Amino acid sequence: MPTDARLAPRVLHGVELHFLGQFAVIAANLLLTPVIVHGLGTDGYALYTFMWTLCGYLIVLNTGTSTTIQRYGAYFQGKNDPAALAGIFRRLLTYHIVVAVFGTFLLLLGSEAIIRGVLHTQGPVLDAAPRVLFCVALAVPFYFVLQFALNALYSLQRFAAYNTFLAAQTVLMAAGTAGLLYLGQGLPEIAALFIVVNAALAFAALAPLRGVLFADGRAPRDHEKREIVAFSLKNFVNMLLWTFLFQGDRLFIGSMLPLSQLGYYIIPSSLMQKFNMFSGAVTATTFPMIAELHGRGEEERLRHLYLKASELSLFILLPLTILAFVIAPQFLTLWLGAEFSQWGTWPMRLLLLANLAYSGAFLPTNVATSKGRPEMTTWLQLGKVGVLLVSWLLLIPRYGISGAAGGTLLSEALCAPFFVGHVHRRFLGLDWGTFFAQSCARPAIAGACLLALGLSVHAQAATWPRLIFAGAAGGSLYFLVAFLLLDRDTKAVLLDWLKRKI
Repeated sequence: MPTDARLAPRVLHGVELHFLGQFAVIAANLLLTPVIVHGLGTDGYALYTFMWTLCGYLIVLNTGTSTTIQRYGAYFQGKNDPAALAGIFRRLLTYHIVVAVFGTFLLLLGSEAIIRGVLHTQGPVLDAAPRVLFCVALAVPFYFVLQFALNALYSLQRFAAYNTFLAAQTVLMAAGTAGLLYLGQGLPEIAALFIVVNAALAFAALAPLRGVLFADGRAPRDHEKREIVAFSLKNFVNMLLWTFLFQGDRLFIGSMLPLSQLGYYIIPSSLMQKFNMFSGAVTATTFPMIAELHGRGEEERLRHLYLKASELSLFILLPLTILAFVIAPQFLTLWLGAEFSQWGTWPMRLLLLANLAYSGAFLPTNVATSKGRPEMTTWLQLGKVGVLLVSWLLLIPRYGISGAAGGTLLSEALCAPFFVGHVHRRFLGLDWGTFFAQSCARPAIAGACLLALGLSVHAQAATWPRLIFAGAAGGSLYFLVAFLLLDRDTKAVLLDWLKRKI
């Protein structure tokens, strides 16, 4: 973690708030996902998650302005230019609303084609699909406004509000769905709830931004307009590629395998998204700081922040990955039953490894984006897409959902190291030896200790108490070793933070 006196507390506070939000999300998912899966059935649960998938596809209509909000909000705040900040936020909010309405009409027009081409099922789930897609179309404008507000809060480092609304989006929907199922309602009523949740959160998330949105603003200057438009369009390409990378597997599975297989795959895939949120605890907190330091021209502090944030990110992600990999079959059996464990264990393990490689490119992506070079990420994404297209076409028919997960792992393992090395050389002056020594060595040693313990005891974790005890014991061992390996300055920062919390 950064030992800089001003940056360290901000990073730790942001990580703390991120974890609080994600613990709420994980608790809701652990408690309520079994209720939702058993209440809707495998096909119904697949359609339930498809609501989020559709909104994820349609968000590309904002042409990359999500990252523009994040980067330029932090950039103009770092330059102490509130007029420019207010001006760009108002214009981008208006733009989000306009393209969202267009997205609603697109979804209404294309609903029948989506149902015929993707939803390979029969019975009540198919009968409910038109009403579900209609509700999703009505929810799209609120979903877009909420995404604008989240990105704006994030860029201004208002992490308490950002993490609250981000977690609430998942928690409220899961809790409301479980409640509707308890009352005997079905997918159409759950889809109507999707509108209500997104609308309520959109208006609530705009409230903390009133002071910025209604401040005196100025239009971007000509050179700023050109820079902002070029930056947004480059990120639009990245967004299109990102959408394929993170939603394409579901389309391939849905078109090549029975819908029930998509239901089995969604469980490990959704879990990996939660792991992304944990691995992003540090990277999400530091991105606006990186952009701010770039705006100030403080390159040495940026490099120091990068190295320490990389180490802290790996310290957080590695134990979760190792524990989840080792106890995957026991966890899935206890959580959702033997059938989900049978189908989901190896997809989950392969996606865990893929997520570890993917997360290694988080901070390099932030550095490239903060430097105004998002096209570097484009080349990374294009490489991944090429590998995925070939691997999914070859592996899914042969190995099913494990083939889909294996293709994802292959794309990350082949492409991420080249991108990370290029960013290190281009912007940070880092070689692999320095990076491994300062950011990877200590987490790796602690991880090896945890892996040895996990492999020796995982077979005994066949009940919830044993599973929880094994996780707690393994995590305690890991963090004890990790703390002992930290350098003196980082230990001092961490102990000071703990004292203030106590």
